[in-house]
Formats: sequence, structure tokens, C-alpha cells
Amino acid sequence: MLGHGLRGKAFFKSCGTFHLAVPLLEYPHASRTNAARIRVARFGRGMRVRSVNGARAQFECEGAIAHATPRPVRLDGDGRDRTCGKVQAESVSIPVIAFQGRDPNMELMDAIFERRSVRDYRTDPLPRETVARLIEAAIHAPSAVNQQPWSFSVVRDPRLLDRMSHDAKAHMLNIRPAALPAHLYESLANPDFHVFYHAPVLIVISTIERGPWIAEDCALAAENLMLAAYGMGLGSCWIGLAQPWLDTPNGKETLGVPVSHVVVAPIIVGVPNATPPAVPRKDPEIRWVG
Repeated sequence: MLGHGLRGKAFFKSCGTFHLAVPLLEYPHASRTNAARIRVARFGRGMRVRSVNGARAQFECEGAIAHATPRPVRLDGDGRDRTCGKVQAESVSIPVIAFQGRDPNMELMDAIFERRSVRDYRTDPLPRETVARLIEAAIHAPSAVNQQPWSFSVVRDPRLLDRMSHDAKAHMLNIRPAALPAHLYESLANPDFHVFYHAPVLIVISTIERGPWIAEDCALAAENLMLAAYGMGLGSCWIGLAQPWLDTPNGKETLGVPVSHVVVAPIIVGVPNATPPAVPRKDPEIRWVG
């Protein structure tokens, strides 16, 4: 019997070049003979449960059908073993666009309050489909006069990211902005400090042309991207230390963007090694006018 009454996070079973993503398994407490109920997030376009028959489920996404059967697996999580269900695909043609660890029915406010800036990543590469999904979320941000002025550069080569980290640190040490906290200069001078924290992906949001609200537009797109990353079980962090160098002619050449572009938001993304604790928030200054 599977572990009834226990909730399992997402697991992925590779099948050729594709993966099946099932974010949550829920086994009812009421009866050990009840069938497992499987809920699936709306990843991609229209991914949904097609049917459930006993402990077997059928999923549909863009017309492709995948069959999955829950199977028992032992996990080591949070310092203890627990049993939950694992979904193994028998036939599937759904690209992976999510990673384990998030409830597909997450509320927006949960994502806003629980998102963290992550600076410790696993080396797992992110598939193109995952990055494309994040960018799709980003471009659904509002923009002034609906100009949608953004452009996205994606860097995934670890050696290139190492070189970019070196150049970004050297640039910051050379220009030495007065507003930069003193402890950050110590980090920048440390040869072991990697400004991108060895994340597998850097997504740089820049503007196609100059305008009065370009920074605000790109910041809104960046927030969409980071919230989407959290909802997909990924970590992210805005790397302000890299922005000045990336906005230089050499940085833009490295990104492959024209000199006329303005670099606004360098965002690293990857599978987090650990979730940082919540940072206490200051009480907001609020004025009720009228």
C-alpha cells in the first residue's frame, strides 16, 4: 500500500528527452482503499488531469497524453525519512517546466510573502522550456503605455558566467560607488566570491530603447519572473552588483545586445540548495490622505 494520509512533493521521471511534472500527490485519510487523488498545476498550455481510475491517472497537455501510476518511494527530507507517492511516466511528451517543492494551488499572496533571494544553488542545468516559461511570465507584466520595451539575454555557460563575474567585480572596484555598503567591497575583493553565486542561469532584462519609464517597466517584469520562479520551485536573486558592468559597451557586447540597450535587471535562477529564512520587515510608512 502507498502511504495514505501523507502528502508528497513533486517528482520527475525522465522519459527520453521529455519529463512528466506532477507537483502534488494527496492520499486521503478516510479510507486505505480510496484511490489517490492527483492534482496537477496548469503548466504550459492547458495541462490538466484527464481522468483518474483507481490509483492510475491520465494527464493531457496540448493534446499529448501521459499515463502515470503512483508508486511508493522512501525520501530523506528535513532530517527524517517519510513515505509518499512517486509518479512514474509510462509514456509522455510533456517538457519539464517545474521542479519539486511547490503546491500547484499556491495563492499569489503566498508566493509574495514566501519568495526569498537565493544565493546558494545546485548545479542542475535548467531546460530551455523552463527559462522560456519564466520569460513568458515576465512579459505579462504591465508597462507604461503598453510599450513592452524589454529584451532578455540568457547566459547558461558556466565558464562565461565565471568570466562575467570577474569583470563585473573588477568594474565595481574601479568605479567604487559611494552608496555601496563597505562590506560589499570586501566581498568584491575576495577572489573566491562569485557575483552570480554559481547559479546555472543568468537572465538579463534590458530595454530596447530609452524612455521615461524603462526602469519601472523592467523592474515589473523582473518581479513577475522571480515570483514565477518561486512558484516553480526555483530560487532567484537580482544581482545589482553586476548591473553597472553589464551596462557598459563590453558588458553589452558579451550579452549580444546593441549599445543602445539599457541593462536594468540581472536575475540569477536555479534550483536552490536551501531556502533562506525570512528577513524581518520594517513597518511601512503610510499616510492616509483624504
